[in-house]
Amino acid sequence: MFLLVVSSKFMYAGIFMFGILSRKTDDVKRVYNNTYIAVSTLATHFRLAPSELNKVFLELRWIENSNSWFVPTTLGKAKGAFGKYSHENKQKYMVWHEKIKSNFELIKHIKYFKELNKPEVINKDEAKVKDNLYEKFIYNKYKNMNYIVASNNKKNSEIDLIAIKNKEILFIQCKNWTSDTSKKITDTNIKKTRKKVVDFLEENPMFDSDNYKKKTIYITSESILHWSAKHYLSKHDDIEHLLIPMSNRL
Repeated sequence: MFLLVVSSKFMYAGIFMFGILSRKTDDVKRVYNNTYIAVSTLATHFRLAPSELNKVFLELRWIENSNSWFVPTTLGKAKGAFGKYSHENKQKYMVWHEKIKSNFELIKHIKYFKELNKPEVINKDEAKVKDNLYEKFIYNKYKNMNYIVASNNKKNSEIDLIAIKNKEILFIQCKNWTSDTSKKITDTNIKKTRKKVVDFLEENPMFDSDNYKKKTIYITSESILHWSAKHYLSKHDDIEHLLIPMSNRL
């Protein structure tokens, strides 16, 4: 009989503790929902697209790409990132502690990102003349090195010059942008140029053989490579960047 009473006490104690834990779980959920925010919500707060905000996080090395999913790094977790997994959608995603809204480092980086990507208002005619002069300068430079050089006159082409010597063919893109401008060459620009090279070789199969050593070259008058372009170039041997300042001597 005594044992039965003790068991009953333990049973009531268990029910009591379960009720406390349930209430605590509800409290945790409430705190979690009020404290952590999704990337889409955070992006709206900073007036960015979620993909743009993730680019900023990647540049800060607060997140990394793991098997096509973004996951927080150790540094990101310290800043308030929390990785989650949806069993319903079979997707990984992240939330951030709302304190990240006032993070000085993030705010500074977002400001830089917006400056870097804002449309630049320039005189198109002046820019065209400036680019044409630089292209002519590079044209003559390779011609003086005994290359056969041809200008690519196609509108909006990602290839300005094609230079051939012996069994080497160079696809050249010239950029005469100043380093104090917000315009930068990104990995996206380089990928577009590589795509144009592939298209050219498909249209001109006589050059698409092992007999020709093929290389794509970005030539700039000043240092205007974005970090993403530098990273991309470090991973591909068939494309390189040359810094050749503009000279008055053509």
